[in-house]
Amino acid sequence: MTKPRGQRFVKYSIRMDATNWTQDPAFCHRSRLGRVGVLIALIPVFSALGSLTAEPARAQTGTNVSIPASAVASPIAVTLQPNGAPSIYFRGAGNALWNERYSSGSWAATEIVFSGVESTPAVVNQPDGLASIFYEGSGGSIWNTWAVADSWDSSELVPAGAVSPPVVIAQLSGSPSVFFEGANGVLWNYWYVTGTWHSNALSDPDSVFSEPSAVSQPYAQGAPSVFVEGPNNSLSNYWYIPSEGTWGYANVRPGLIFSAPGAVTLPPTHYSPSATAEGANDSLINLRFGNYAPDTVASAESTFSSPGVTLQPNGWESIFVEGPNNSLSNYWYNFSYWGSATVAEAGSTYSAPAVTLQPDGSPSVFVEGPGGSLWNYWYVSGMWGKAEILSGGLQ
Repeated sequence: MTKPRGQRFVKYSIRMDATNWTQDPAFCHRSRLGRVGVLIALIPVFSALGSLTAEPARAQTGTNVSIPASAVASPIAVTLQPNGAPSIYFRGAGNALWNERYSSGSWAATEIVFSGVESTPAVVNQPDGLASIFYEGSGGSIWNTWAVADSWDSSELVPAGAVSPPVVIAQLSGSPSVFFEGANGVLWNYWYVTGTWHSNALSDPDSVFSEPSAVSQPYAQGAPSVFVEGPNNSLSNYWYIPSEGTWGYANVRPGLIFSAPGAVTLPPTHYSPSATAEGANDSLINLRFGNYAPDTVASAESTFSSPGVTLQPNGWESIFVEGPNNSLSNYWYNFSYWGSATVAEAGSTYSAPAVTLQPDGSPSVFVEGPGGSLWNYWYVSGMWGKAEILSGGLQ
C-alpha cells in the first residue's frame, strides 16, 4: 500500500511538466543492438560497475493517495527451465520458500527454504540455467538463494531496510541486478560483478511508493529501465545511461497510478518502454514512452490487482489482472484498439497474476485461487486450459 508522506525527487537533465516530457538526446532509451526479452525475470540487462552519481537533489512536497484495499500483488514468481517448461516459486506455510516445476506432464514440488521468507520471491536464471532467487527476510533484510547442481546455497544480501519485495533481472553477463524500495521511500539497486555485490541509491527519500518493475533497454546495451509508483500517484522512470555512467529520471502523470506498474519494451516502437498500472476507481491505465499520454485499457471497477504484463507474438502488450468478483481478465493491444476477455470466471482469482510465455509465444498465467490454492491458466488452440497445481498453503 502506498504511504502518505512528503515527497522529494532527484533532479536530472530532463525537461518536464505535468502532462508531457522530453529528454535530452543523451538520455533517450535507445540502442541498435541486442535482443529484447519478454519476461521481467528473463530480460538481459547491463548494470554499472561502480558508483553511480546524480545531480544535486531538490525538494518537492506532496502526498500520495492510498492504493484501494482491493489492489494486491502477485505472490508467485515464474521463470523458465532450460527446456522451456515453467518453474514457479512462492511463499508457503510457515514462511517457507517452495518451488513447483513442470516436467513430463506433472508438477514436482521442492521446499527450498524452511522458514523466514517474508515476501513474494523474485527469480532469474543464472547463465547455467539454474535459478537464483531473492526475497525479503526478517527485519527488512534481502536474501539470495541460488541453485548449485543438486543443492541450494544462500546468503544475506541486505541486512535491513527493505520495505518492498525485490525484483531482479539479469545483466548482459548473466549476473543478477536487484531493485527494491528501501527505508524512507528510496529506490535501491544491488548488482553482482566478478564475485562482489555493488549497491547504489537511485533516488532521494520519499520518491518510491511501490515495488519496482524493471526491463532492459535494447537500444542502450541492455541497460536497465525501472518503473515505480512515484509521488502523488505518478509514474516514475529511472534508466541507466551507459555512455554517461549515470541514471536518468522522469516523473509524469500525477494522479493516475494506484499500483505497482508492470513494464515491457515494445518491438513495434523500437523497443520503447510501456508501463501499465491500476488507475483511479479501479480502472486500468497504459502509458507509453514519448509523451506518456494515458490510454484507458479498462474502465472503472475493472481492475483489482497490479497487472501482469507480457508481449504477444505481434510485439504489443498482453495484460492480465484480477477482475471483478475475483475473476481473471486479459486485455491485449491489437494495433489500434484493446481487446478483452475473461480467462477465469468469478471466484477464481485472489491475487495479481504472474505470467510467462510458452514456447509458441502464447501466455501461461499463474494466480492464487480460493483457499490459498495455486492455479495455472494457459492459452492453447484458441481456448484456455486450466489446472490446480496446489490445493492450499500459498501465503
